[in-house]
Amino acid sequence: MHLEIFDVEHGACALVTTGNGKRILINGGWHDAGDLTQGMENTGEIDYALFSLAERLHERKEDTALYDRVLEEARWGLDWVLKTSFGDGFRNGGSINSRRTNSIIGDDDDITATARNNPMTNFEAAAVEALASRVLKDSDPTLSSYALKMARADWRFAIAGMATLKMNIILC
Repeated sequence: MHLEIFDVEHGACALVTTGNGKRILINGGWHDAGDLTQGMENTGEIDYALFSLAERLHERKEDTALYDRVLEEARWGLDWVLKTSFGDGFRNGGSINSRRTNSIIGDDDDITATARNNPMTNFEAAAVEALASRVLKDSDPTLSSYALKMARADWRFAIAGMATLKMNIILC
């Protein structure tokens, strides 16, 4: 599985390709401003914080405009978290792109990274998805339900990955 970056002014940021030819466009989320690092460490953690803030703002019912804006931003991050999954535990956990490209796939400025089935990445995704499900339950039940479905799947992938890591450690 490969991740091919073709970022131009944050349009289409990445195209994930599997060995069987499956492709997923995963633009969105947030990049580290210094080197355009993109991954669960940036978007996942930021998104968890935004959904936490949105939940608290909603409970207080004080600043609905701020709540709406925070929730809008959190949904942007959730979109990225959800679209990075191949549905089998593999996802783009992160990539680094320290240069701009011309958005033409297949020439010499493409950047390639490897999609992985990483327990930590799946735990982080599950945390964001579960919190998003709770926060969106009343305002967007369809997205809430899908986020919960993905959280359960990502949690199972993470637990299975931990068991595999434990067996590898025992065998070493």
